[in-house]
Amino acid sequence: MEAGVSDHVSLRPIKPPTFSTTLAEELGIRPLVAHCHLALGKLHRRTGKRQQASEHFSTAMTMYREMDMRFWLEKAEAELAELR
Repeated sequence: MEAGVSDHVSLRPIKPPTFSTTLAEELGIRPLVAHCHLALGKLHRRTGKRQQASEHFSTAMTMYREMDMRFWLEKAEAELAELR
């Protein structure tokens, strides 16, 4: 294990853009995971991948709701509404 790398973080290869999401999940940083889903939803919407965008927005919304992050929940809802 490299110096400064937590024992809790896997060093297995990860394909971008899931690296941030996977790392945040391993570290237990749920708000960051939700933000990653929101960002991935935006990316998929902009590239025309509507189904993937919808899935990521829905996941972000669920997580924001569970964490009572109303400001970000509204942002995710607006993104999903723009998709439809």
